[in-house]
Amino acid sequence: MTAVIFPGQGEQIPGMLHSLPATGVEVLDCARGALPEDPLDLDGAERLDDTRATQLCLLLAGTAWYRAAVDVGLKADYLAGHSIGLWAATVAAGSLDLTDAVRLVDLRATAMRAASPPHSGMIVVQGLAEQAVENAAEQARAEGLDVWSSNVNSATQIAASGTNPGLDRVAELVRAAGAQRVVRLNVLVPAHSSLMTPAADAVREALADTEVDRPRIPLAGNVTGQTLFTAAAVRRELWLGIDHPVRWRDATSILSERGVTRWLQVPPGHALARLAAGLPDSRALAMDEVGLAESVQRIQR
Repeated sequence: MTAVIFPGQGEQIPGMLHSLPATGVEVLDCARGALPEDPLDLDGAERLDDTRATQLCLLLAGTAWYRAAVDVGLKADYLAGHSIGLWAATVAAGSLDLTDAVRLVDLRATAMRAASPPHSGMIVVQGLAEQAVENAAEQARAEGLDVWSSNVNSATQIAASGTNPGLDRVAELVRAAGAQRVVRLNVLVPAHSSLMTPAADAVREALADTEVDRPRIPLAGNVTGQTLFTAAAVRRELWLGIDHPVRWRDATSILSERGVTRWLQVPPGHALARLAAGLPDSRALAMDEVGLAESVQRIQR
């Protein structure tokens, strides 16, 4: 079985909306009807320093590339998206109309930016288990700092979110505990932490007035790691994922247990494909590295 995976923040590339396939025309036209500016003005290098531009670009790029892949024969059994990538996956699954998704992601990103303290963001820790990073974050909070473990990407790749002093303290503690590497992510909001609760509340209220349908293709949830089959489950994941950790390892492990052995990452980037390649009996491709038609053909052999 095949799962299509949609990237989150950190994988954005300047110019990403200027290199979309033909399906991008319709996607961008839809966005123009929901945004106060032309979406093509959002993907410059300086604009992508803003989480609003990044989140909107990832939503639009993921949607366009998925539609192009379907046009050349892709048949997905499951869909999964990391953080903002879940929104693109939800559109691909038919649960959320693209216009509504653009409007809600605009709200999501704006609310996250408003809730973010100055000088905050995310780091990723490589080479330590989840509990070790959580212990470091707990110690930092006990010292009065705002920081939380946030994304569980694999058994030994864990992110933390918070203010810069909190992130610096966690980095110090995990290095002392034996972390192989600590990397600052290109994300300027402390996503998936308790600091984002006001943003989660705003999106929850907006989703209550938005039609969300049962997914035509099952989705992997970020918060629970469980597979989503109902509209209610999708709706809950979309807002709850803003201030709760992304349990990507759990989500992909469950899909693997369900029989997924082929993973295709839509652009931009390749980080999720790299993680998926480590799952049992799996092969993974990133469309960015192989090309549209070739990646679809190869992943379905």
